[in-house]
Amino acid sequence: MAYDLHLTRADDWSEGLSRPITTEELVDACRQVGFTLRSDGSDAFQLRRIAPGKADVDLMSAHVFEGQVTLKPFPPDQDAADRVTLLAAVLEARVQGDDGEVYERAPVLRIVRRPFWRRG
Repeated sequence: MAYDLHLTRADDWSEGLSRPITTEELVDACRQVGFTLRSDGSDAFQLRRIAPGKADVDLMSAHVFEGQVTLKPFPPDQDAADRVTLLAAVLEARVQGDDGEVYERAPVLRIVRRPFWRRG
């Protein structure tokens, strides 16, 4: 069973046409967060993470239709939701699941380590 995540600017993802997200906007947002989109020429894409010095990693499939962006993460887990919320922040949109639940961006914790000679 697949679970979809939707990028939307509307109150509900099913009303995405009222405040559409274009393919061009999605491509630009992906570049900004270090992802690429690979297309077969249709409105279906593979969202990939750019890994310098390594092969790109497929993260999820994306479908853009009439202003609606639907993503199918593999696997559908919290990491996938966090990746999609990065895109949503750039697009000034939000992430909504099939059942209407909204995914918020997880807080980022920064661990600062002092050099061993400064530890006390």
